[in-house]
Order: sequence, then structure tokens, then C-alpha cells
Amino acid sequence: MISTVITLVIAALLFFAPGENLWGHPSAIFFIITAVSISSIFSLFGIIGLSLFGSSLQKSEQKITPGVIDLYLHDPRIRIGKMLLTLFFPVTLFLLVLFYRSDFLHPVYYIAIWIIYSGIALDALRYCFSKTARYSDPVAVIGMMNEQSRNFTGEADFFNRIENFSEIAYKATDRMSLGVGIAAIDSFYTTCQSYLEKIKKSSEKNSPDKEGVGYFLFYLFERMELINKKALGEGIEPICSKLITTLGKIALECNKYDSAFTGFPLREIEKFSFEAGQSGMGIVREKGTCTLLETAKIMLEQHDIHYVNLKDPFFCMLSILEKIAQSSFREDKSQNISLLNQPFRELKALVESPKLAEHKDKGPLLAEIGRIIDQFEQLEIVMRTIPPVAIKKDKDDAQKETEKS
Repeated sequence: MISTVITLVIAALLFFAPGENLWGHPSAIFFIITAVSISSIFSLFGIIGLSLFGSSLQKSEQKITPGVIDLYLHDPRIRIGKMLLTLFFPVTLFLLVLFYRSDFLHPVYYIAIWIIYSGIALDALRYCFSKTARYSDPVAVIGMMNEQSRNFTGEADFFNRIENFSEIAYKATDRMSLGVGIAAIDSFYTTCQSYLEKIKKSSEKNSPDKEGVGYFLFYLFERMELINKKALGEGIEPICSKLITTLGKIALECNKYDSAFTGFPLREIEKFSFEAGQSGMGIVREKGTCTLLETAKIMLEQHDIHYVNLKDPFFCMLSILEKIAQSSFREDKSQNISLLNQPFRELKALVESPKLAEHKDKGPLLAEIGRIIDQFEQLEIVMRTIPPVAIKKDKDDAQKETEKS
């Protein structure tokens, strides 16, 4: 843009003293030589430079970012920039012919047009190089893929994008590129969000495609499971934690679309949390508890829940939270049971809030939460009667069994 502005100023200055006849004047000959040289160099340098960048993108696609070549080739701004560079030389020749043969305009106008176009071509060249360089940054490529996903109309595009993000995340996990892996996993949520919004809009005109939504979620979770297994095998806790929090956000989007699908991502959270616990990543299992609790809070606080079915998703979350708490207790019986009970107390306070005062599912939810709280309170009373030595022995036995397995 700077070059265009500068050339506009230079072209404007020509009109203060346009002269009578430029053809045959030494300045006219200088203009011809300069115009042909600069346009040739610009076009040749731009095409060769962008071709070299394109070959480097092929290596990037093979290493970590599949789909980057397709994204690059369909970038409308780069295509426009290439077109301006390609046309620079023929436009120069065309203006030179008019400069020599045409009496329609004063020759100074053709010089001014060429100067302005040269500034535009220079800005186009600079933009193409800077934008192409961004394609070498995997995180930037992921961001551009997300922007493109918002404009998808066909379901096949969403499946292809999930496949791209899956491969990026898997390769990043293998190469220990945490930033790239986390960005790719986070894109699962944005792609799922865009997909569900598209399906919801189309269902306003046609019957909802619930079977298609179920297949899409199954396709997505299958690939998330592969990444989770890879991260557990490599011991990469941030990737495992990011997968769980992303599933929590996907659960919220599923609940917006249809509460019947909310249980799918919640069960994946359960699966990932238990797999992390078995691999010795207790902190990831705790992340599962926190994610479920926050998901429940957002469902109650931010969504319109007066006519929403809360029983199914909340019973599912309560069941998972209970299993995680029981598993955590079995691993370490010396821990404070009140901490295990804390998530259920927080959920009870939420359900008892005035917002749910007249909700039809309030009674069953409070009954189930009360049952779990009473269960852990009774367990706490029992544990107080057991000597610490016996508790320590049970803990050592549990550790030995874990090491054997």
C-alpha cells in the first residue's frame, strides 16, 4: 500500500509540467528502457520467488501441515497478487504502444498510469511474499484453515478439515511441538461448532439429519482417541489435558444443538480421564473432573434451560464424576474425602439456585446429587475408624498392583 501511495504522488507531480511532445525526447527513451526493464524484472522475480516458496510448502505439508498446498492455491488474495504481477509486463508493452501510436491522451498520462501500476505491482509482490511466508508457520496455517471452515457448505469439507487437523495434531505430538498440537486440537471445537451451526440452519428448512451428526461426532472422536493414545504413550500431559477441555466445549455445542448428543463427548471425557489415570497422569484425570464441573456450570448459567432436558446430560456427568472420584479414592485412601465431595456440593448449590426453581428436572437432580454426597460422607465416617497404618498398607498394595500391570 505504501508503494501505491508513493507512485500516486509521483504520477500527480507529472501533471504540473506535462510538456508538449515527449516522443523522441531523451526522457521518453529513458522511460521506455526503464519501463521494460522494471516490468520484466518484477514479473520474472515475482513468479520465480513465489514458485520457490511453493516448493518449500510441499516440504512443510509432508512434515506437519497437510492441506497447506490446497489452502495456498485457493487463497484469493495471493491469486490476485500473482495476476497483477503476471500482467505487469504485457500492460507495460501495451502502454508503450499507446505512448508511441495513440493521440487519444497526452503521453504523460500513459507514463502516470505505468508509474501507478508499478507501485501496485510492488505492493502485490510484497504482499504475496509476506502472505506466502505465513504458510510456513503451522499455527498460522491452522488459523487460516479455521477461517476457511466458517465458509464451508458441503459436509465433505468438514470431514476433510477434521482429517487435516487430526494429522497435524498427531504429527505435532510425535515431534513434541506442543503449540502446534494444541492449536490443532482447539480447531476441532471450531470445526465442530461451524458444522453444527450449518446443520442447524439447514434443519430449519429440511428435517434434521441426526444420523449424520452422530456419524460426524463418531468420526471426530475416533481421531481424538488416536491423538490421546499417542500423547499418553509419549507422556505429554498438555496434549491430553487440551483434548479433555476441548471435549467439554464440544459438549456445550452439542447441548445447544440437541441435548441427545451431549452424552457422546461426555463419555469421551470419561474414557480419556480413566486412560490418563491408568497411565499415571492423575493431573489429567483431575482436569476431567474440572472440565465436567465447568461444563455443568455453563449449561446452567449461560443457556436458556427453562424447556431444556437437563436430566440426561446431568445424570451422565454425575455418573462420570462419581466414577472418577471413586477411582481416585481407590488409588489413595489417605486423601481428604471432603475434596472428592466438593464438586457435588458445588453442583447442588447450582441446582438449588433460583434459576432452576420451577424446572421439572430439579427434584431428580437434587436426589441423585444428595445420594452421592451421602455416600462419600458415610465413607468419610468409616475411614475415620480405620488406623492410618492399615490405610498406608492398602496404598502400598495398590501401588504394587499398578506397577505389575
